[in-house]
Amino acid sequence: MERNRVMSNSDWQTWFQNAKEHLAIAKAAMNAGLDEVAYEKAVYSGECALKAVLIKDGSFTRGDWTHNQEDILAKIKSRGLLNPTTLSQVEDIITDKDGADGLSWVDLTVGVSHQDCPHVQQTRYPTDDHTSYEMLRAGNAKEKILLADRLIKVLDGNF
Repeated sequence: MERNRVMSNSDWQTWFQNAKEHLAIAKAAMNAGLDEVAYEKAVYSGECALKAVLIKDGSFTRGDWTHNQEDILAKIKSRGLLNPTTLSQVEDIITDKDGADGLSWVDLTVGVSHQDCPHVQQTRYPTDDHTSYEMLRAGNAKEKILLADRLIKVLDGNF
């Protein structure tokens, strides 16, 4: 039962502030040449911003915890928590399309199990086969920072 406890909706401001702080860390890491850290913090910034939307609504439970931004976005969409214009902008930022990566993690493999997101094993828990550096292509960290920044600006005051 504890696993499905609804998170307090008063925590949404903390989650959104956390998103902004992780974005600032990502930018500082990028400036310091720490691309791996910048990439991870930018993606996590987006995750926190999306979770803030669910938490404000009071519909985010511990059972909903995930690192998969597309799953979080699907819950936001199914519950009608964003107006159509904001939702469309958020979908454009989060979703991979037209050959461009969205804000979500790059998935290196299919079928590697770690919670509900196979990429986390490579990004946070390197194995003999993969390191988190393998996630980065030229510009990935900078691209994720720009997307996280856009997401926070789109959501700020719109949920």
